[in-house]
Amino acid sequence: MFLIPVWVSFELRFLSLAEIAVIEAAIAATQLALELPTGALADLLGRKTTVTLGYLLDGIGYLLFTQAHDFWSFMIFSMCFGIGEALISGAKEALTFDTLKQSHQEHTFPKLMNWLQIRFYWGMALSTLIGGVVYQFNIYLPAILTGLAYLVAAFWASQLQEPNIDSEKFTLRNYLKQTKEGFGELFKNSRARHISFYYILLAVVSWPMVISLKNISMTAVGLSTFQIGVILPVLNLLNVYLFRFMLNKKLFENLSQVFLFLAIVPSITWLALALNFSVVSVVLVVFMLSFISSCRWNVIGKLSNLCFASKNRATAISTLSMLIALSYTGIMLVFSWLSQKSGMPFLWISLFMAVLGFVFLLPLALRLRKKLKHKEIDFELQVAPEIERSLEQQQP
Repeated sequence: MFLIPVWVSFELRFLSLAEIAVIEAAIAATQLALELPTGALADLLGRKTTVTLGYLLDGIGYLLFTQAHDFWSFMIFSMCFGIGEALISGAKEALTFDTLKQSHQEHTFPKLMNWLQIRFYWGMALSTLIGGVVYQFNIYLPAILTGLAYLVAAFWASQLQEPNIDSEKFTLRNYLKQTKEGFGELFKNSRARHISFYYILLAVVSWPMVISLKNISMTAVGLSTFQIGVILPVLNLLNVYLFRFMLNKKLFENLSQVFLFLAIVPSITWLALALNFSVVSVVLVVFMLSFISSCRWNVIGKLSNLCFASKNRATAISTLSMLIALSYTGIMLVFSWLSQKSGMPFLWISLFMAVLGFVFLLPLALRLRKKLKHKEIDFELQVAPEIERSLEQQQP
């Protein structure tokens, strides 16, 4: 986290903007290739084990990152991040949800995730400020501190308790079976198909900005590493407290409105950035898309988890992450190509993302509203433990 405000400036010492975009795409491609296999591994071997290994690899990757001085060394060391994130992504969320489910508290998932996010972003705020300051004295310190933080996280992850799930003994046959069944969770019935596609499209129009383009765009409009180090933690904290306020006011209970709101905001936001690329617009767009991403994790993520069987949950979540990573990889490669061919890459990528929102995400949101209105599908957030069992048993 100490690298957040400075990683673009650090890499620009050795790489071009197009090369940075290619490396970001390579990280996503690595995660893409391993998402489904690592998700199945988590369901069979245990989520705690894979989360611990993921944090360990991330920590090693960041420490090696300090030794990178050209395109290929950045590429090799950065791929550790992709492997680490693939191990963590589906397993961590499944570990959280099944721990709650074991104690019949799965209805508290959005509030718990928000509670964790608030503490995460306070830690990020502090580490971002520290990273921006220590970078002025030694450009390698932020990466070293980040690597050490991940190693500490790996230790604490190893101390977690694995929830009881109806998993099978690990064999190659069961591994292949688990992979197939987990992938099938996304499409097993109308409810699962619709919420999976909506979750993926929502990530497609928000995740590239949250992960990479925010730092690149802020650097492009002339913000310094120190300014980025101050702005990003403030935006992150505003994001989680706004989400908490809306959650407490029960503004996410009307799913018809939620689906439409989450589709309209990113579409308009990207269009606004295309029309006015400035410091103010970039900051506002980063804030809005970060908020949309939080809603995806905490609200739509709850709905998707209700659709998945416990024994396949990590594999199913990893499949979602794999499809998102595939889209992210493509978008970053498009941005790299635009950076080489055009003097205004942010104009064209913003228009491209706006089109994705208006042409694909918004119609799906309208379709969901129609199906909810006619009670063809039901996404209501129920709290009784038996509700998830009924969701899993719903026929196509």
